[in-house]
Amino acid sequence: MENMPSPHLSRSKNDSYKYNNDEIETEDEIHLETSTNHPPTTTGHHSDENDIQEFHLPKDSVEHRNVLPIFSDYEQIILITGGTSGLGYQIALKYLSRGWKVIITGTLEKYLNNSLRDLKASFEGKYGDSIFGAILDLGSKNSIQKFLNIISSLKKIDILVCNAAIQAHDYHETQDGDELNMGINYIGHFILTLNLLGLLENSNEPQILNIVCKFPSDLKFNQRCTPVFKMTGQKPYDSKLEYQRSKLALVSFTISLSQRIEESSKSKTKLKTRVNCIDPGVMRDTNIERHQPKTVLSQFTMAPPLFTSKSSDGVEFVARLLDQEHGQGKYFVKDKEAKTPIFVQNKSLLNTLWKNTIKLAQLEHLDTQYFKVFSDQTKNTVGSPGSEPNDIDIVNDRIDKLNEKVDKILEILQKQEIPSNKPPMNIQQ
Repeated sequence: MENMPSPHLSRSKNDSYKYNNDEIETEDEIHLETSTNHPPTTTGHHSDENDIQEFHLPKDSVEHRNVLPIFSDYEQIILITGGTSGLGYQIALKYLSRGWKVIITGTLEKYLNNSLRDLKASFEGKYGDSIFGAILDLGSKNSIQKFLNIISSLKKIDILVCNAAIQAHDYHETQDGDELNMGINYIGHFILTLNLLGLLENSNEPQILNIVCKFPSDLKFNQRCTPVFKMTGQKPYDSKLEYQRSKLALVSFTISLSQRIEESSKSKTKLKTRVNCIDPGVMRDTNIERHQPKTVLSQFTMAPPLFTSKSSDGVEFVARLLDQEHGQGKYFVKDKEAKTPIFVQNKSLLNTLWKNTIKLAQLEHLDTQYFKVFSDQTKNTVGSPGSEPNDIDIVNDRIDKLNEKVDKILEILQKQEIPSNKPPMNIQQ
């Protein structure tokens, strides 16, 4: 397949933002499932500003260039979001030891540079010239575009691991105005993945692995199947629920993308990337205390080893999954394939969430470029000639229509400022 260019994204406000008056970290150090402090090395962590170059690499890495070096066609490349600590750091170590070229991303210069120095010093510096890094804020389209520019010299990517995540304690928004959990854990990875699909397809055996978490089997998305979160004031912000929903959305993205890739075989595109997701287990070596209250921290860090593990254990599940052929669109819990949540089993809801995200991220051009065959098929909606909807799809379609009416009524009431003691209708799917 020919090299597919990465299109430009729409600009946002800027690519840095604050969280409780501090710079936010969207790395593994605040990821509930995949967090850790990576093991120290003899190099230590330095703070000399002269060590930081234009795109945040150690001084001796890329010779002051703002793009990555040209890699050979035979070199294998893995890209890991959130690779400064925890599971992402352990994955980087694993693939460095295998002789791969490793690219990690981070949100903060300090953590990215420290991790790059430690990784370069690992294995007695044997693979020091194989690790690279760049700043990437998944909550900013502008930052994502800058990152795409940095890696524009790449001819291919063999593995993409979408690992970076955050669990915010209070309600905050990304630079693009999305709820923080959903914006970083799901929407940002959605945008990044579709923009990197061309580079992945240039590999012989491309893979995408999304890092997710364990959640209740009956966990539901919001009524309209949209990644847009609105604070109504009617309910308190539930950080755990919104975190789980963002990961549920990432599972749905895994399934939806794999379905579209499989259907592409009927078109000239014929994509071959393999997409799966994994819950590697709850990691107790975490820095989630950076943005969590002490009560949450104590409950988590005091959890017995029986119910938690270390990121060095989780990386083995990840490596095993990437090494073996498991088909498409699978959901794994550690080393075993698991049943997907009920929400993900509903094709109608999956397609609705996909379309809403495509529209929100302004990626209609990529959706058409890669998945036109699938889009044409899904136009055969419920009740149209030639379609064969099941009972669940029919019920959900009716619920969607009822919810639209409820939304309109609530909107009218809010505009007219009519007081109402009755809670808003909440039709469960």
